[in-house]
Amino acid sequence: MFAFLTIVLLALAPGERLDYDVRLGPVSVGRLELATLDPDTVRGDSGRRFRATIELALPLVFRARYVLDSWATPEELLTLRSGKKTVETRYRAQWRADYFDSLAVYSDGDTLSLEQAARDLLTAWQYLRTLPLATGDTARFFVHSDRRSQNVTVVARGHRTVETECGRFRVLELAQLGSGLVGTMLRSDDQRRLPVLIRTSITGVPVTAQLRAIGTGEEG
Repeated sequence: MFAFLTIVLLALAPGERLDYDVRLGPVSVGRLELATLDPDTVRGDSGRRFRATIELALPLVFRARYVLDSWATPEELLTLRSGKKTVETRYRAQWRADYFDSLAVYSDGDTLSLEQAARDLLTAWQYLRTLPLATGDTARFFVHSDRRSQNVTVVARGHRTVETECGRFRVLELAQLGSGLVGTMLRSDDQRRLPVLIRTSITGVPVTAQLRAIGTGEEG
């Protein structure tokens, strides 16, 4: 519990904003911002709130902006509600889903069964920051994100040092076994446990997001 409270105070407190360079192979294709927003109330319960804003651009080919929102329980970081807004060159969409112990109820009428209480992708990334993992440790949890569900196993593979635009970090590699929703995170080996690098897929395309700026600010 003490470790969790330390991370909440130092990393998951409202105002944290992490800016990333998004790359497809060696080519920069956009940016990602991870933000911790002010707590909000969902179905009468107070929840932590996170937002990811992804902007992608392939000149003369494709432009897109995705905004992911998550509301999660204060301690276990289980998702209470998630949402996604998509703006692409020729496509626009928006939905919201409320999470229950065995159901995800979408704003367009879809109701999907869940094996257990779930975390969406954005909350799963934040949850990985709270875990006191050492090399060789594993974490198992259930993810439901954008109508896809998966039992996830993440293994802590070891430490190394990486260079980024905002400095050098000693990191612990947290890698999902097999292919899946969560991907790989290089988490800083300090009290903030920053996601220094994230490898995942966006709309089915494998990408790498590397930290380039750390800041605070008011909710937008």
